[in-house]
Amino acid sequence: IIWKGAGMSIQGVRTCGDYMFSGHTVALTMLNFFITEYTPRDIYLLHTFTWMMNCFGIFFILSGHEHYSIDVFIAFYITSRLFLYYHTLANNQSLMQRDTGRTRIWFPLFSFFESDVDGIVPNEYESPIVVLKQLFRLAKQMYKKAVLLFHSHYSNVMSETRINQTSSSIRRNKRKAQ
Repeated sequence: IIWKGAGMSIQGVRTCGDYMFSGHTVALTMLNFFITEYTPRDIYLLHTFTWMMNCFGIFFILSGHEHYSIDVFIAFYITSRLFLYYHTLANNQSLMQRDTGRTRIWFPLFSFFESDVDGIVPNEYESPIVVLKQLFRLAKQMYKKAVLLFHSHYSNVMSETRINQTSSSIRRNKRKAQ
């Protein structure tokens, strides 16, 4: 009867469909670990905040009664272990060079994904504020050029209009004089 609701309801009770593994916990935990791993170390306030949000998220997942406790704990454990194992292997050059046969056997996906990497890839950061300032400066320059272009074009149009008005008024005056 799992086929009827695709695992989303059992005996009329609606469930999340995860059995022994919480996808919600995986998403929260992965976000937490990615922020902690790939942001600069001196932003400890952000790291503390993400860990607190991860703990609160797990608490609210459990209090929503959509997951069993074991689902959430297993999801957190497996996600954190896989993340930490992967990054330990990726950041340890001696593990990548020594025992490559063992690494291929025990971590075939890791060996596949990291086969063409020459060494440890450094975390290089670029602040989005710098990029936004550059974009703002570029937009300001383009606006100034557009205003200058408009004013020069408008000045030319107005001077041509004045010339045409002046020549037409001269013609009118000549006609009146005749």
